[in-house]
Amino acid sequence: MSNTDPEYHWKEECLADYVRERMTPMQFAEHVGVSRSGAYAILSGSKWSNIPRPAAFQYPWPENTSPTVLHRQRRLAYCAAVQKFEEEQWTYRQLAAHLGVPLQTAYDAVQRERKLKTRDSTNETRLTRLD
Repeated sequence: MSNTDPEYHWKEECLADYVRERMTPMQFAEHVGVSRSGAYAILSGSKWSNIPRPAAFQYPWPENTSPTVLHRQRRLAYCAAVQKFEEEQWTYRQLAAHLGVPLQTAYDAVQRERKLKTRDSTNETRLTRLD
């Protein structure tokens, strides 16, 4: 697809609309006429990767508070905190205070991360699975 192709320009304009209107993935899906999973693929760059993203393009938007985004952010925060817990030899109480969660939740987070660590050979594999 070349820069002179009308479809190319239409896709550029769709991404510009996404930025200008700060659309959610669902709004973008309706705007473009694709499924929700299609919108996610486009916005994450696995589809339309040859189309340049506008300067202010972000996916997801920082203010997106959907449960999926919040869950992913929480999991990444827990992962980083558990790594710090192990490196700095924190107590479970210190970890709980750092995360702002009950002691049992901190314990559960450590156990979950340790299970993932033994199942995965590298940290990269686990982070890829979270995305």
